[in-house]
Amino acid sequence: MTDLEYFLTRQFLRIFYFLFKIFPVQKNKVLFATPRNDVLQGNLHAIYRQLKKDRPELRSVFLLDTYGYSLAAKIGYLFKLVGGLYHVQTSSYVILDNAYLPVHLFPHKEETTVIQTWHACGAFKKFGRSTMGLPHGIKSPEIHFLHRYYDYAIATSQHVVDAYSEAFGLPHNKVIPIGAPRTDFFFDQEAMEKQRQKVKRDFPQIEGKKILLYAPTFRGRGKEKHSRFPLNTRQFVKSLGEEYLLMIKPHPHTPMTGVDTSEERVVLVADDYPLNALFTVVDLLITDYSSVIFEYALLGKPMVFYAYDLKEYEANSAFYQDYAAFVPGPVAGNQKELVETIKGEDFKAYDVEAFAKKYFDQRDGHATRRFIHYFFS
Repeated sequence: MTDLEYFLTRQFLRIFYFLFKIFPVQKNKVLFATPRNDVLQGNLHAIYRQLKKDRPELRSVFLLDTYGYSLAAKIGYLFKLVGGLYHVQTSSYVILDNAYLPVHLFPHKEETTVIQTWHACGAFKKFGRSTMGLPHGIKSPEIHFLHRYYDYAIATSQHVVDAYSEAFGLPHNKVIPIGAPRTDFFFDQEAMEKQRQKVKRDFPQIEGKKILLYAPTFRGRGKEKHSRFPLNTRQFVKSLGEEYLLMIKPHPHTPMTGVDTSEERVVLVADDYPLNALFTVVDLLITDYSSVIFEYALLGKPMVFYAYDLKEYEANSAFYQDYAAFVPGPVAGNQKELVETIKGEDFKAYDVEAFAKKYFDQRDGHATRRFIHYFFS
């Protein structure tokens, strides 16, 4: 968003803001809103399902509108923001998993509670207002409004409260370390098995193989966001041997191009395929700077960090702590090192269990119930 787009958007929506202030807050209305997906996923989905069981008298409204960068998409999104502004001003609860413009532009009513559940666990690469001043961080005009007007945020552990407080501009006592509702999945053996069988049906070629999953984070921001693919896949799987199969999962909404899948032991997964479902069959995770490591750590499985562009990434985005000391697995700087690390299978020096314990105060599968109890009791 440019400064001019921000100014025009704010002035346009201001008219509706004063109009919608007249409408009363509906006591039984809960708004679930995200610009990340056009279907309910992650924390929002987990919370909605539990809320429907525990508080059936509440009425849920869903605003699942992804953002586009073309002129037509921007104009269309602007009118969707009008609807978003109305629902923010008339809902008793507003539950988010990302920044959401109708929340940030104008104050909500005192009777409304806005809760940020965030879409990533833990605190790895910097996010939110912590990125101000970084090349790929938030800039003008976002710096003036982004992540304003939250009442609460949830976090996975007391250890990351400082980071969430800084990222969302909240006092420490408004960051509630009750866990991430979507991680309850990893403690539901029936749900896990159901997803495991589905993955096997969707990808029958994985049967009998050691499954490697490459799931990197994105680079850049906004319309410049992209996923690099720094592997020669044919050479990679050939070097590892016949027992290995490589699954490649792009970051959501940032599809990879130029991936060679001519080798039958290389599988490119759709960028919107549920990552947690893939985790049920994976033997080894390969990632870089992605927060998926926190959820994956709950399974106690090994991981390798392919940080081929560490210096560049750190200069642009930064981390909350020293990268090499933080990650719970070996770091490889190029493809040769990555192959050697995987073939060596020496992961005992990295205590994934201790890592999970540090970043999840409560690993019991009841994060969603704690959320409902804390905010809706």
